[in-house]
Amino acid sequence: MEGLSSVTNYFAAKSSNAFNALQKMEEVDKYFKEEFLQGAEYGKEIKVFYVSNNKALEAANAIGIRDGKGPEGAGNVIKNGSYDDLPDNAQKAYNGYEKNGWKGNFSGQTQGTAAGSKYNNFDSKLPTTNSAGNPITYKEFDVNNYIPGATRDAQRFLTGSDGSIYYTSDHYSTFIKIK
Repeated sequence: MEGLSSVTNYFAAKSSNAFNALQKMEEVDKYFKEEFLQGAEYGKEIKVFYVSNNKALEAANAIGIRDGKGPEGAGNVIKNGSYDDLPDNAQKAYNGYEKNGWKGNFSGQTQGTAAGSKYNNFDSKLPTTNSAGNPITYKEFDVNNYIPGATRDAQRFLTGSDGSIYYTSDHYSTFIKIK
């Protein structure tokens, strides 16, 4: 077994009836970790694979191989900030979402403006667990109104299940932690 095809086979086996034919999950996990995680080349392939594949991501988390620190070279993509650091349009949107408790669209937004859909944080640029080790889930909210016939722009708020609020002006490349 070599490279990404072996990783794919591993995750396919874990999620199919074929996995029942294997003796114990722990043995498979031990084999996987020994066989693939010791070489840097396999580690890079695994990161690319599980970041782009939700099933693989969940499996990687389940067996404890994900470090929660994001991909190599991600750098510091979060800076601490405040409401005052937001541009005027983002402050207006923030106020609207705060007023409705971040429970979807606020009054005055156009139809098609996304507010409250799941943000997957596949690249782990945002924290994946809180201080107690519990997973953090995120929701995304458009800053600007949707314009029919156009694509959504890059400005978003993200709210975490831990109470955190982030702003991104560049479609998730960098973030300002507001709360």
